[in-house]
Amino acid sequence: MNMEFLSLKKDMTVEDAFKRIRRIGGELETINILYVTDPTRHLLGVLSVRDLLLAEEDDLIEEIMDPDVVWAKTTDDKEDVAQAMSKYDYLAMPIVDKEERLVGIVTVDDAMDVIEEETTEDFEKMAAMLPSDKPYLRTGVFATWKARLPWLMVLMLSATFTGMILNHYESAGGLPGTQLVYPYALRHRRQLRYPGLRGGDPRPEPGRGGLLGRIPGCCGRNCGCRCCAAYAWPEPTS
Repeated sequence: MNMEFLSLKKDMTVEDAFKRIRRIGGELETINILYVTDPTRHLLGVLSVRDLLLAEEDDLIEEIMDPDVVWAKTTDDKEDVAQAMSKYDYLAMPIVDKEERLVGIVTVDDAMDVIEEETTEDFEKMAAMLPSDKPYLRTGVFATWKARLPWLMVLMLSATFTGMILNHYESAGGLPGTQLVYPYALRHRRQLRYPGLRGGDPRPEPGRGGLLGRIPGCCGRNCGCRCCAAYAWPEPTS
């Protein structure tokens, strides 16, 4: 969240607003979106620089501002804020406290960083790894083992129960109506017993690192280069 933003008063004229922008706008990250507040910093409306350019110099800010403002609270999850910005195509979103007083803004570049972090975390969970702040190639062997151990224990436990169920039906000869499915299950019971261990491969993380530019020379798109070939998925075996 950016604590520096440009706010206006509703009784200002367009000319006064431009003077304020010229005076302090150079020190701010963005001046495309302007917020209208009262003396106690309660958010009243929003307008853009385009609205100011198209208005007359003697028009009041109250007359051209949009009172219907979509905002987020300081207690909202950052991923929800990023999704809201994507939904409404906002370049910036105001953040208010419990008393609906403007305390800061979230810009689109901040939202992109949040979405990137959440997507990387999802990739790590798909690879049966605990989320980590370090890039894959900068993570030590012990740290990688520690991140994968809880998931591997869960997958091994579930694989044990899967094997017990298959052994039970193997001794029973299968259930009625499963004569076509059961031989296939016996033939591929190794894959059925360990689906998580086989699917929980750490190689999606290097691919993600290539997409983010963390692995030099790798695009992470399975294009056939040496890096992508090194982390390519193996063909299924019977």
